Amino acid sequence: MKRCPLSVLLLPTVLCLFSAQTREALFDYNLSSPYDTVVTHLGFLKKGNYHPEIAAEAFCQKYRNQQEAIALAIQLQQLLQDNRVDINLSQVPKDVHYIDPEAQYHKYQLTEVFPEIYLVKVNNQWIYSEETAQNITVLSQKNLYPLGSKKLYQLLPHEFGKSFLGLYLWQYVLLLLLILLVASVYRSMIFFSRKWLYPYSSRCDSCHILLMQKLMGLFGSLFVLMLFLPTVQLPATVEQVSIRLLKGTLTPAIMAVCYQWLNVLIPHTDQRHVKTVGRLNGQLMLLAKPFLRVLIVLTGILLTLKVLKFDISRMLAGISIGGIGVALASQDTIKNFFGTLTIFIDQPFVLGDTIVTDNIKGTVEEIGLRATRLRTHHQSIIYVPNAKLIDTHIDNHGLRNRLHVDVGIAIAYNTPSTLIEAFLEKLRKIAERHDYLQQEGKHAICLESIQNGILKILFRVHFFVTHPSKELQYRSEVLSDITKLAEELGVHLVSLSS
Repeated sequence: MKRCPLSVLLLPTVLCLFSAQTREALFDYNLSSPYDTVVTHLGFLKKGNYHPEIAAEAFCQKYRNQQEAIALAIQLQQLLQDNRVDINLSQVPKDVHYIDPEAQYHKYQLTEVFPEIYLVKVNNQWIYSEETAQNITVLSQKNLYPLGSKKLYQLLPHEFGKSFLGLYLWQYVLLLLLILLVASVYRSMIFFSRKWLYPYSSRCDSCHILLMQKLMGLFGSLFVLMLFLPTVQLPATVEQVSIRLLKGTLTPAIMAVCYQWLNVLIPHTDQRHVKTVGRLNGQLMLLAKPFLRVLIVLTGILLTLKVLKFDISRMLAGISIGGIGVALASQDTIKNFFGTLTIFIDQPFVLGDTIVTDNIKGTVEEIGLRATRLRTHHQSIIYVPNAKLIDTHIDNHGLRNRLHVDVGIAIAYNTPSTLIEAFLEKLRKIAERHDYLQQEGKHAICLESIQNGILKILFRVHFFVTHPSKELQYRSEVLSDITKLAEELGVHLVSLSS
C-alpha cells in the first residue's frame, strides 16, 4: 500500500486557515469595536449580502460551534425585526476601549428595549455576552407574542392579514378593543373608588372626592394602555415614543393621586376638627400636610424627568450646591421652621386658643411652617413668625378654667349701715344665683375701703368661661343685676373718680 504524503494530510488545515483569511480579506469585517461588531452581525444578514457564517463571528465563543453561533445570530436579528427595533449605527460607539458609564467596564447595551442584550470585550474583540446568548430564545418567545396574544391572532380570519395605511387590519381591531378596554377600566375605577372613598365623604369636601375618583380612573386607564399597547405591534419608532410618553404621563398621574389622596386623608383642619381628632393630632396634620405636598411634587418631578431619560444626577448635584446658598440666604425661614417644631413639641397653645403676646391678642386659626395666624377681635388677621413666638412670653387664655373678675362698686358715705348690710347680702346672693359663677366660699364680697367720702365695695367673683364672647355676656349680666339691685334698695352708686 502506498503511503499518503504529509502534504495531503495537512491540506484541510491549510485550506481552513486560507479560507478564514480569504473571508476576512474579501468581506472586510472585524470585531474591534462595538460599532464594527454590530455592523458585522446585522450587515451580513441583509438581503443581497447574506453571509450568516460571518455574522456568527459576533457569537463565536468556546462554548458553541459555528452552527450554534449562526442560529443565535439569525435568531437575534429576527427578534429585533419582529419587535421593530431599529439600531441607529450613528449612536453605536466606535471606540475600541469603550467603557459603560454605569457598569464601569467594557460593555455596550445594544438597545433600551432589551437590556439583556449587550456586547462585552473579550481578547480585544467585542462579542455578544454569554448572558445574551442564553436569553435570546426566551426573549424571542416572550416578545414575539406579548401577553399571550398569539391565541388572539390565531382566532382572527385570514382577511385581517391585509394591510391598510401602513397597518394590518388585525392591528386596527386590537386598537379598537384596547380603546374599549381603557374606557371600561376608567369607568370601573371610578365606580369602585366611589365605594372605597365613601367613609371619607363625611369629613371631606365632595369636590376632593370627585377629583380623586377621576384621578384613580385616569391612573388605571393609563396603566392598562401602557401594559397592552405592545400587543398591537405598532411600528418600532411609534411604539417606543408612545410607551415613553405613557410612562412620562403615568408618573405625574401617580403624583396627582398621592397629592389628592392627601387632601382626602388629611382634610382642612379647623377648630372643630382639632377638638374631634385631638389637640396634638390636629396640629400635626397642619404641619404634615404642606410638607408632604412639597415632597410629593418634588418626587414626582424627579421621577418624571428620569422616566423621560433626562440626566437628573447633574440636576441633583446642582441643587445640593445651590442649597447651601439658599440655606445661608434663608436663615430666618429656617429659624421659623424650627420654631414650628418647638411649638408642636411643647404645645404652648393649640388651634382655637386665645393668646396674648407682645400686646397682640387673637385666636389661633392656623399654625404654619413659617408663621402662626391669629384673628383679632376686630376680625383682622395677624401673622406672627414662629421664631418670635418661642422667644417671648405667651399668655394663653385658652387654658383658663375660670376667670377672676373684680368689680369696683362705690356708694355714698352717708348710706345707712343697715342698707349697706342689706346691699352686701343681696350681692352675695347674686354671686350664688348664676351657674357660671363659683359657689359660696370662692368669692369675696365686702367693704374694702373709705376714700374721699366714698365707700368702696369689693365684688370679686370667678367665671367659668369657655369662650371670650361668653365672658362678655356673663360680665354684662352680673353688672346688670348689680344696678337693678341698687335701684331696688335705693342705694346711690357714685363714680370712683369723683
